Amino acid sequence: MKVHILELDNNQTSINRLTAAIGFEELSYSIQWFTPCDFERIQLQFGDIVVGGINFAQKAMDRLGIDVPTLDTVPTSLLPFARRKIQASTMGEVRALVSNGTSIFAKPFADQTKRFDGTLFQSVRDLIPTSTISDDEVVLVAEPIEFISEYRVFVQDKNIVGVRHYKGDPLVFPEPETIHKSIDTFSNPPKSYALDIGVTSSKNTAVVEINDAYASACYGLPAIRYARFILARWQELYAKGR
Repeated sequence: MKVHILELDNNQTSINRLTAAIGFEELSYSIQWFTPCDFERIQLQFGDIVVGGINFAQKAMDRLGIDVPTLDTVPTSLLPFARRKIQASTMGEVRALVSNGTSIFAKPFADQTKRFDGTLFQSVRDLIPTSTISDDEVVLVAEPIEFISEYRVFVQDKNIVGVRHYKGDPLVFPEPETIHKSIDTFSNPPKSYALDIGVTSSKNTAVVEINDAYASACYGLPAIRYARFILARWQELYAKGR
C-alpha cells in the first residue's frame, strides 16, 4: 500500500499534507508525492490512500471503485445540538432573501461540495461567486449564528483522539458534556470524522459542522494521530467497497 500525497506548495493547506506525510512515514508507509498535473497518471492500487484535499481524494475513490461517501454538514441526529434552524432551500430563495436585506448562511449539499464554499451571504456582492449557479440549485441554509470560539474534535471509533482550537477565543472552551453527548447521539457515524463545535455569543455550546476524516485539516493534531485518523477512514471505505 502507498500513500499518495499532493506536493507541498505555498498554499496554507500544505501543513496538512506535511503532517500526514510525517505521520505515515512514522508508521512505515511508503510515500509517493504527486502534482496536480500528473495525478491522472498515477497508478493507484486497491488499498492506496490519497491525501490532497477533497477533490483529489474523491477522484481517487472513483478510480478505485470506492463509493464516494456523502456526509451531511450537520446530520439529522445532531440537529438538536446545532442550536439554529438548518434546512434545504434554493439559490433563488437565497438570492431573494439577501436582496431584501436578510443575511443567510448557505452551502452546497454533501454531494455538491465543488459548487461553492459555504458562505454567510450578507449583501448582493457576496452572491457574485455563485452567479453561474441556477436559481433552482438546492442548497443547505442555516440561520446566522455568532461563534466566539471554535474547536475541532477528532473522533475515531467513537473515541476522542484530539481537540484543537482553530478560531476565536482559545480560552472559551465548549462544554465537554455537550461534546460527549454529540458523539454518542451521532447515528451511524463514519469510523473517523471531525466534529467542529463552538461556543456562541450567548455562551451556548453548539455543533458547527461535521467533516469527513479523509479530507479534514489537522489543526495541529500530532502527525501519527493524524495519519491514523485518515487511515481508519480509508480502511473503512475499502471494506465497504468489497
